[in-house]
Amino acid sequence: MARLAQLFTVLLLAFVAAVLASPRVYIRDAGSIAARSASGEEPLTNGARLARGLAPLPPRALYSPTRVRRTSTSPVPGQPLTGHIALYSGTSVAGYVRADNNIVVGSANAATTFTYTPGNPVAFEWTTNNGARRYWGAATTSAGTRLGQGRSDYLSTHSVSLKVPAGAAPIYFATDGVYAETTIFYVDAATLAIAPQWVNADGGQPATRPVLWSSQLYYTGDVAAFAAARSGNPASVSMVFVPT
Repeated sequence: MARLAQLFTVLLLAFVAAVLASPRVYIRDAGSIAARSASGEEPLTNGARLARGLAPLPPRALYSPTRVRRTSTSPVPGQPLTGHIALYSGTSVAGYVRADNNIVVGSANAATTFTYTPGNPVAFEWTTNNGARRYWGAATTSAGTRLGQGRSDYLSTHSVSLKVPAGAAPIYFATDGVYAETTIFYVDAATLAIAPQWVNADGGQPATRPVLWSSQLYYTGDVAAFAAARSGNPASVSMVFVPT
């Protein structure tokens, strides 16, 4: 009996030693993890999860930085712009258009305020009360005026009561005694530089150059030919719309 008791004790100790030497396996299902989170307990770190035999947590959403706001190109199609028309000689301001007496003035405060809706070509409309003459454009008193290379023909600035359609030949306004066009201006969306484009009576579209002469703005097809036929040193200028 003593030998059997001794053998039983040895086997029991061996069993206990084997159990203590075996690694513990922790099994956590998704339900228990969800219950743990719902209970308000602190979630396990990835290191603690791996030590317990769990899969690591899914990565959090990556940070998405706020996009930099970019300035939209002005002008916006369909949105009218209001401002003055400045004349430049090189990089210097040579004056501003005053349409009521067709002269060029030195201050924007004395200049005419125009409005136009982007979408080339455009017509410039007065914002102030000018009676029946609302649209500023170019005109000539002669039906035979034709701009072109080698020709000294020219156009003066003039305001009329009707908007002449783009691409149309000059329309005669009996009240004013002039042949005029209004929708002849192309405005660069980025720089607001203005490029006039006159249509001759025969439908031709010649180069149309702005010229400052005797404090007035004119248009011609050949600046050199225009200057050679006149005194007073006519000067080529560029036109820019200046929003207010």
